[in-house]
Amino acid sequence: MKILKALAVCSVTALAAVSLAACKPAAKEISCKDLFSPSFEGLSGNANLYSYTYVTDEKKSEAINSLLGEVDTSKLSSSQYDEYSNAKRYISALLNDVTFKVDDYSSDKKYQNGDKLTVTAQISEEKAKLMNINLKDTSFEYTVEGINEGTKIDPFEKLKITYSGISSDGTAKYDKSECPQFVKNDVYFDISSNYDLSNGDKITVTASYSEYSANKAEVIITQTEKEYTVSGLSEYPSSLDEVNLSVVNTKIEDKAKEYFKSNYTAGDTIYTSDSVTVEVTKSTYTPFKKYFLTRTSDNSYYDHNIYFVAYEINSEGTVKYDTSKLKKGTTVGVKQYRLYYVENIVVDSNKSVVNDDNHSIYVHSNYSNYDDIKDIEDLLNGSSYSDYTVAEVK
Repeated sequence: MKILKALAVCSVTALAAVSLAACKPAAKEISCKDLFSPSFEGLSGNANLYSYTYVTDEKKSEAINSLLGEVDTSKLSSSQYDEYSNAKRYISALLNDVTFKVDDYSSDKKYQNGDKLTVTAQISEEKAKLMNINLKDTSFEYTVEGINEGTKIDPFEKLKITYSGISSDGTAKYDKSECPQFVKNDVYFDISSNYDLSNGDKITVTASYSEYSANKAEVIITQTEKEYTVSGLSEYPSSLDEVNLSVVNTKIEDKAKEYFKSNYTAGDTIYTSDSVTVEVTKSTYTPFKKYFLTRTSDNSYYDHNIYFVAYEINSEGTVKYDTSKLKKGTTVGVKQYRLYYVENIVVDSNKSVVNDDNHSIYVHSNYSNYDDIKDIEDLLNGSSYSDYTVAEVK
């Protein structure tokens, strides 16, 4: 074993020029930090650590060359060559016993360049001492380097999320047509909640992809989840304050005008609530009061809201037939109210009514008018609309 000690400390010159056995032993050092050579699979930021436990063949060769020097074996005698080969074999055996442990290691952990690893080396002190070799730096910090940086992509950067429908019944969808090619082809998105959405709701969009495909394309996905706030959905308003109702009011006006021209022009016959028949000589009509009813019940069977417009019709005419109170030809004035309404007013973020073309105009009690505005207000505040709050629109 004395010869092996000598071999472990011979210089390049000594090995080439003199008998190996003549070298004077002197302790040599190997830093365990220099022996550590971890391998990473994947791209920086998403790389897995593997094959780090043992000293690699490359590191063994470097250590042997450091200890024995570069030796031209062609110049060695047979005995010198045998001793040199034995020295290499014994050094290799010593290094084969060196193992490494990385603190907080996890197979799921992802690494990037610049990360710090705390490493502990386990060595055979007995073998090292026998070979007159000092294995130092058995605990050290290693800085990760050399991992392919790849191309970093935020899959949400150019992803478009759009919302459609009416608040409380909205939906969301995504559009990746402007995203990078890898995102278009290999990233799939899932929206956490995609129905019954309301403005202000939070949704989470998750990106999924194959790590194999990402590594092959040398792409690093920088985030896989993002929260969005639902906005821009049209709404059923709880109030008509600041709402532009001009289009709806025009449609109601057209409906009222059509009825008025067909029933209240000179010569038309109208009937009062007390069964008096009157021939119209002149009349006027005008919007008198407006009301907005909003649903308080969760029952989806009911409309979300109803907009009412009460028209006042003032007519003058003559009694066509004698009654117990009025003689034929008597001039009388007749005041009546006709109630029009629209269901489910919807507004956009600018308080403009949307879907105007879908709003049908209805008439309450189509075959009769009301004699007093109070009758209308009693109706709206009565049991028929108990699931609504009633507000007069100014």
